[in-house]
Amino acid sequence: RCARYGGRAKFFEVDLPSAVDAKKRILAKRSPSITVEHLPLNLEDLKAGPSLPERLASSTSFDASRPTLYVFEAVLFYLSPPACSALLDAALNQGARVALTDSLTKLGVAPRGP
Repeated sequence: RCARYGGRAKFFEVDLPSAVDAKKRILAKRSPSITVEHLPLNLEDLKAGPSLPERLASSTSFDASRPTLYVFEAVLFYLSPPACSALLDAALNQGARVALTDSLTKLGVAPRGP
């Protein structure tokens, strides 16, 4: 995504510390001109303490007052229900848009037909 939209949007990658390190190395090797700010974070830590927008703002150039789209790709089903709720609540309370590619059944959200 950041390669397709580079220059038109800022990108922030949040992942486990070991994954962030690997992603930085790959990005530097394959696409050195692309700028992505990384936040190493175990999303389970969001159950207590600062929210994701607060952590991004304190560790990167993230500005919660700017229009924001959070994309959660295949991550929510790895989280406990309290961590998942905290993550989604913080994003939605910020007024951001959210795109999901996850199942939310453990939060009691079941898919519906048309």
